[in-house]
Amino acid sequence: MINQNQRKNQESYREFAENFAKVIISQDFGAAHQYLAYWLQKEISPADLKESFENELREMNEVWEIEELIYPTDFSISSNSCLLPDLKKPESWRTPRKFSDELTEENFRQWMVIQFLPDEDDERIEFDAWFDFWFVVAEINSELKIGYFEFENPD
Repeated sequence: MINQNQRKNQESYREFAENFAKVIISQDFGAAHQYLAYWLQKEISPADLKESFENELREMNEVWEIEELIYPTDFSISSNSCLLPDLKKPESWRTPRKFSDELTEENFRQWMVIQFLPDEDDERIEFDAWFDFWFVVAEINSELKIGYFEFENPD
């Protein structure tokens, strides 16, 4: 059973994810970059972050033979109960995740996914989702940040 504090935390994680998704949809990668933990900000520039998202969009464009780059217009958010040790376990179907040493069990808060969605009225698009953006919500100096992320094909 979830207590009041846990529920409040879950709501704040969801709000954090919603705000991040909105800046991605608005294509404000400078603002999106500020959502990253400091160790990711050192590795990834706003331009690199934009390129990562656009590579995912281009991948779907290629599969569906869409010529222009079309950004998502909506999103859905979910989370699960995986903890950092669960995410570090090797899995036979994937290459091991590479987490920064800065991401610890103490600052790990939630494993979440944002599924980025197309405009359902856009006749150029014949699929339900662009991609899944999986990420770790970490708490750094009392602020929520993205401590790790990866892209997956949509479920």
